Amino acid sequence: MMVAGVVKKMTAESAARAALGAGAIVMETLAANDRRLAAREDRAHPPAPADMILLAGGTDGGTRKHVVAMADLLRAAQPRPRLGHAFALPVIYAGNLEVRPDIVQMLEGRVALQLVDNVRPVLEREHLGPARDCDSTSCSSST
Repeated sequence: MMVAGVVKKMTAESAARAALGAGAIVMETLAANDRRLAAREDRAHPPAPADMILLAGGTDGGTRKHVVAMADLLRAAQPRPRLGHAFALPVIYAGNLEVRPDIVQMLEGRVALQLVDNVRPVLEREHLGPARDCDSTSCSSST
């Protein structure tokens, strides 16, 4: 699994904890404040293939710009699952609730998108359960 968030030491780590709590092997963690993304923006270094992606970021009502930028990177990379290339890659969005319409517009139809509650709705508290309990076929959410 690959996880992504806005701030590496905040939402990206929360996403990684949710994935690890579900028993996933986290192959890569990306963040908007990660210097490696600058090299990837030329698309010469796409993210490592994954079976699933957990995209998080932004507290509820917080940043939009960086969450949308992470989703745009994902869309531009056109990720495919490591195995079963005929299937859409499962992507779980567990970020800023106010950005959901943008995420749906950008990714729906390109990936198997699932929406769940934010892994970090406020800076001081993680909410890992919905993302941790989600799999490629079903999620519990407040959508």
